[in-house]
Amino acid sequence: MQAHLNAEQWQFFTQSYVELGLALVLAAESGPEGTQRELAAIATAAQACRQLFVHTALVQSVLDATLAPDAPFSLAARLARFEHMLATTEPIELADLRADTLHAAVQQCGLLADLLTQHTTPDTAAHFKQFLLYVCGQVAFAAHEAASPQTDAVAISREEMILLGEFARALQVNV
Repeated sequence: MQAHLNAEQWQFFTQSYVELGLALVLAAESGPEGTQRELAAIATAAQACRQLFVHTALVQSVLDATLAPDAPFSLAARLARFEHMLATTEPIELADLRADTLHAAVQQCGLLADLLTQHTTPDTAAHFKQFLLYVCGQVAFAAHEAASPQTDAVAISREEMILLGEFARALQVNV
């Protein structure tokens, strides 16, 4: 698979699950504790995908390129840059960044769907889309996992639910 992509396309694939997960972090506006749980969920979900998608070479290659500390597109380094950005960005600028990021993430899903159609088999494309949506789902649930069952807490915020639906539509997944 990697051999069929140019360097820019490969980087796009390797960063896709991280960038979509980060878009959900921004969509949730879940406060510092929720944000920490969501960021951790990206890494935890990626590790789980090692086993869940063990027979999908594309997913395994993407995880290889991001999970090792010295990986070319290190997940840990990207999450650290994101945390720094959140800590140093003014609230008004963060609102603009949020809107731009959410729009870009939906567009990214459409581009990924096109690249998957062009460069992979239908099975590989379906598995990669499942991988992306699995990671995103774990991030969406993470912000609210500490909520008490006695409260009226929603498992996923309305904003996250809408964004997950937009991701699925742009990825051309039947939901």
